[in-house]
Amino acid sequence: MHIVALVNGRARKKGRVLSDLKKIRDHKVHVWVTKQASDTQKFTKQAVDSNTDLLIICGGDGTANKVVNELMNYPPSKRPTIAIFPCGSANDFSKSLKHSNIEATIDRFVKGDITPVDLCQLSTLKQSVYALNMATCGIGANVVQSVNLGKHWIPPSIRFFVATVSWIIRYKPSKLRIRVGDMMTDNKLFLAAFGNGKYVGSGLGLCPQAELDNGKFAVTLISKIRIFDFLRHLNEIKKAKFVKNDPRILYHNSNFAEIKVMDGKLSIETDGEFFQTLRKGDTVRFGCAARALKFVSGV
Repeated sequence: MHIVALVNGRARKKGRVLSDLKKIRDHKVHVWVTKQASDTQKFTKQAVDSNTDLLIICGGDGTANKVVNELMNYPPSKRPTIAIFPCGSANDFSKSLKHSNIEATIDRFVKGDITPVDLCQLSTLKQSVYALNMATCGIGANVVQSVNLGKHWIPPSIRFFVATVSWIIRYKPSKLRIRVGDMMTDNKLFLAAFGNGKYVGSGLGLCPQAELDNGKFAVTLISKIRIFDFLRHLNEIKKAKFVKNDPRILYHNSNFAEIKVMDGKLSIETDGEFFQTLRKGDTVRFGCAARALKFVSGV
């Protein structure tokens, strides 16, 4: 059995992760530590070429996103099973997948505790990418850009909260034509979230209806809200509960969606990584790659 641990060299808990990996006795784990951004894709290719059985991602959602997009260049038979040990700035996907320590994760892999996971595929005229956890359009992408440019010594949850509040106050939504399955509407959309996972933004449960392997992605559409509304619903959102009796927040599940920018512009992010900014007339389509990857499930 060939096991590789890909450790983000900038991970907040890198020292503890490396210490935990050294304590594993029953299995040989090859540890690869990234030194620059391009190493993630390079090491993922090496893992596939060396017929890795289990690839442990020691990082956050951004690291996992890079690994997943690289793996999708290969046929299903070549893709290793994946485990995630969360130690990045945002670890939202692990909240939906659940996780345990690295040694317990390996034991669960040996026992066959495997979960198939869907991916959300985003396509524009320029590019096509996959989101493992969630893709957001509108204010979500602006928040991510602010967080990524902010002071990294500040705890991630605080950075996301401050950026969210700031953008709620000043964001001007664009007019969009939105299609989700058979439903179509024109709306000045504040935020659209397309999730396989439930959480985004370091713990905001925007997609409580999301499931990892149902062949669909969750869609949450939010029209213009005020800061008071956000704070009033914050407890429900953090617990990934449905916000009821507010017609500005709509929940769907689908395997296809499309957004066309009718006026203004629309920024998009995937798993905390900036994707594109669309202009008037541009379109982005969302599809589901059902059960595309296998993950070790948590306890």
